Amino acid sequence: MTATVVASSGRPPGTAGVRLSRDGQHVAVLTLDAPPANALSRPVRAALRHALDEVDRDTRFRAAVLTGVGHFSAGGHLVEEQHARDDGDAAAFLTEIVELTDRVEELRVPVVAAVAGGAVGAGLELALACDLRVAAEDGFFVAAGVNVGLIMSAWRLPRLLGLGPAKDMLLTGDRCDAATALRTGLASAVVPTDAVVDAALERAHRIAGRSPLSVEATKAAANRAHQLDAAGGRAVQAERFADLVRTRDHVEAVRSILDRTRPAYGRH
Repeated sequence: MTATVVASSGRPPGTAGVRLSRDGQHVAVLTLDAPPANALSRPVRAALRHALDEVDRDTRFRAAVLTGVGHFSAGGHLVEEQHARDDGDAAAFLTEIVELTDRVEELRVPVVAAVAGGAVGAGLELALACDLRVAAEDGFFVAAGVNVGLIMSAWRLPRLLGLGPAKDMLLTGDRCDAATALRTGLASAVVPTDAVVDAALERAHRIAGRSPLSVEATKAAANRAHQLDAAGGRAVQAERFADLVRTRDHVEAVRSILDRTRPAYGRH
């Protein structure tokens, strides 16, 4: 699969630390490229937010892959954090990280993380905000908050793994290798390192082949699942079902199954 460069957040390719490209018609590829380890510095955060906005605006995109050159992401920029602490702006620093990861989680389209190397600290939080995670054999995850005397991922990680496995990572700060990530559900698959982006793209293209209105509604509803009781969850599902059953895309999906042909969705 060959990706076509769409933008680099309004700057020449590479200068912002984030590249946005298109793989086929419907899959966006967001690549962190901020050596040596893709730390989430202020310029990188701004560039990634801008790229996410571009993906949201372009309704031709139906799924996205988020990856990094070398490492997925080493997390927050420690020098920036120290300056923020010294300036009394530590809360603002954390807020910017939280807003970025929330932006990924709330993106219109599903995001598949392709994790090679480390997803550490805020980098782990970024991976957790994605909808799926495909790990390379050399990939690893670290809830590094306790390693630097701070706190991070204490909400998203227990929601995904359950309290036992999450606390094992959160309280020790130990490295979780790819095999363990697969066993605990942190990763959906583990593949050879040189195949991790292709494996993530394969999942993204499979998602992009489904009705986009259905996929987007399902993602949004699933994101709310932990906030709702059974009655609330059923109500959300019933409301979305009633909306979707009236769409032409639903009719097209059923037709394609019965006729054994490729569906042509029009977002209506």
